Amino acid sequence: MKIVGQLVCGPNEKYLEDTLKEFQRLCDDAIAVTCNATYKEIALLNHYDIRHYADNREWGRHQPEIKTDLLRRIQKLQPDWILPLDVDETLPTVSREILEEISKHRESCYFYVVNLWNDEQHYAKTLGFWNVRFYKSDPGRGVQFLRKPLHCGNAPPYFYTRPAKESYVPHILLHRGLMLPVDRARKAERYNLYDPYAEYKGRQYYDALVAPGTGTEYNQEEVLKKVQDEHARITKQRPI
Repeated sequence: MKIVGQLVCGPNEKYLEDTLKEFQRLCDDAIAVTCNATYKEIALLNHYDIRHYADNREWGRHQPEIKTDLLRRIQKLQPDWILPLDVDETLPTVSREILEEISKHRESCYFYVVNLWNDEQHYAKTLGFWNVRFYKSDPGRGVQFLRKPLHCGNAPPYFYTRPAKESYVPHILLHRGLMLPVDRARKAERYNLYDPYAEYKGRQYYDALVAPGTGTEYNQEEVLKKVQDEHARITKQRPI
C-alpha cells in the first residue's frame, strides 16, 4: 500500500516541522505546493526530503485550483491512498499500521478535529468536528476540488459524500492553527477580507474565532475516549 502526503505550505508556518514529521512516519512519499513560502519553509521541506513546487496565485481566491493541480501531480506517483494535512496538523493517535487498517473497506476517512485553544493544555470544545484527512486515490471519481475560493475541502467532493457509518474513524486530528489569539485574529481578518458575507462558511464559526474564552482542559486520553464513544454511536458499533 502506497500512501502519499498532500500539503499546501504558505509563509511563516510555525508548526510546519511537526507536520513534516508526520509525513515522514506515515507516508511513502509526499508533495507540497508552496504558496509564497519563505526560505525557512523551503529549507524544512528539503530537510525532510519532501517534493515541492511553487504556485503563488492568491490563496484566498484560487484555493481550489491550487489544490486540484497539486492532486494531479500526486496522481503521477500512483498512490493507493492520500493523506492531506495542513501545516499545523498532526495525528497523535495514529500509526502507519492504523492507517492501513482503517483504509480497508473505505474510500475516505473522517477524523475528529480538535482545535487547541490558547495553549497545549486547552481546546475549543464547541469547535470540534469530523473532517476528511485520508482518502483513496481514485482519479475516476474526479480530481477537481469544490469550486469555491474558501473552504473547498481537503479532497474532491465525492470523498465527502461517503456515509458516516462507512467513513468516520475513532481517531483525533490535532490542529494548532487556532491555538494562539494572534493567529485567530489573523485568520478572522483574512476571512473578513475574502468572505465578508459568510457565504462559504457559517457566521457562527467566524465569530467564534474572536470570541473570548480560555477553552476546556485537554486530556488526550479522555478526548479520545469521547471520540471513540461518538464513533461507536454514529456507526452503531460497540465502544472500544
